[in-house]
Amino acid sequence: MIRHSIRWLALLGLCSFLFAQPPERSSPFDEAQEFGVYVQALEITVEPEDVDRFENAVGTIAREAATSDIGEDHEWILYRAGLHRYWAILFSEKLQDFDTMESLRQAFAGTASEVRFQTAVDELLETRFLVESQVITQMVNPWSTVEGMSTATHPKARVVKYAVKPNRHDEFDAAIRDYVRLLKEIEYPYPIEGFRWQFGRPGENWLVTFPDNWSDFHGVNDLDTIARQHDAHERLQVIRSRIDNAVRATTQHDLDFVASLSYSSE
Repeated sequence: MIRHSIRWLALLGLCSFLFAQPPERSSPFDEAQEFGVYVQALEITVEPEDVDRFENAVGTIAREAATSDIGEDHEWILYRAGLHRYWAILFSEKLQDFDTMESLRQAFAGTASEVRFQTAVDELLETRFLVESQVITQMVNPWSTVEGMSTATHPKARVVKYAVKPNRHDEFDAAIRDYVRLLKEIEYPYPIEGFRWQFGRPGENWLVTFPDNWSDFHGVNDLDTIARQHDAHERLQVIRSRIDNAVRATTQHDLDFVASLSYSSE
């Protein structure tokens, strides 16, 4: 997985959370499983008249972060999710490592970008936007086909959200594990990462597929087509039915990575 951190919470003025200790959580999963990083996703809608202003401010912050090389602890990625809609994606190794606005200010302090950063932040905070969803999840390695991926080679993302029925988490867990095993067996070409809920949407778990382009995703690399080529389509359908039986609702989002609005220290 690409390495990122969580500075954008305070940067966007969206949240006052500072996790000194991991909050209590009622987990339906066995803690002995191998889990990965914590991931926060903020779904943002910008007023249409303010899209240019929003992107200019975020783009300036991203450029200045690269110019001053503020480091991998301050990385973020941003996707477009349709007209005037965005997803900001942030990562942290531990819940208690969530950062604050002050941490980001300190990263820019004394750099050649300090003044331009503050000007861009002031502009961003004057932009009219709404955070429609703020969710924290954690990567589940057995729900994932890969340990890492890159937006450079896979700049698209399909996020499927599964709202799991109460008391059906074990069934969902088992079905998703079988689903991932099958994808590996038939050599499905796109990376898959799975995430369990932590905060924001109880019972909602995610599977994210990372295509290189939408044309092949819907065409030569269509999952059903590949499964049929491996005589595995019937098994795929059975697993899908098991997943459907364990959830009360499913929603899907297609995202496009925007390099100019993201920051990576690499």
